[in-house]
Parts: sequence; structure tokens; C-alpha cells
Amino acid sequence: MRNQLTQLALWMAYFATDIYGHTAFKALGEGNRDTLSIVFSVGGMSAVAAWAVSALLWITILSGSKLLQASSVGAITYILMVAAAAFVFKEPVAPRQLLGVGLILAGVYFVTQ
Repeated sequence: MRNQLTQLALWMAYFATDIYGHTAFKALGEGNRDTLSIVFSVGGMSAVAAWAVSALLWITILSGSKLLQASSVGAITYILMVAAAAFVFKEPVAPRQLLGVGLILAGVYFVTQ
């Protein structure tokens, strides 16, 4: 049970850091700022740090998982990106995109079984 909780915690931290990196850069990039000023801002540096932590978490996850299963579960990132786009940035989500989310979930389910 403890191993499962550890794996779950690793996945949650991986998703949180990855999604934060993407959303932070999206938010910072909405103005007319140049790339270097975005990257070297406090928010940009925190996004880079989040991606670095995400990469370390990914290596840790891979060291204890099968590649096919880990990569498939990692696809949940795409679903979380849809949620972030809709809730954080108020972007519309079309039925076709929701179908894609459902197909990703089905794929993750079938690959991990």
C-alpha cells in the first residue's frame, strides 16, 4: 500500500509541476513581452524550475515503472491541459476535444490493464 501511495504522490507532483510550467508560461506570454524577459522573470524562472522538478520526477517514475505504462499514464497531462485551458484561461472546449479526452482516458485504461 505504501508503494502505491508513493507512486500516486510522484504522479501528482509530476502533473502539478508540468501543468504549472505550461500555464505559467502561457500567462506570462499573453503580453507583448519578448521571450528572454519572460524566461528571466520571476514567474518564468519558477516555470523553468517546475519543469526541472517535473523532469526529475519523470526519471523517478520511469525507474519504477514499465515504459509503456508510464508513458500512457503521462498522457493524462493532455487532459489536464484541456482543463487548465478551460478553467484558468477560459478557452472554449469543443465536443470534438472532449471526445479526444475520452479516447485518451480509454487508451490509458486499456494500456495499464
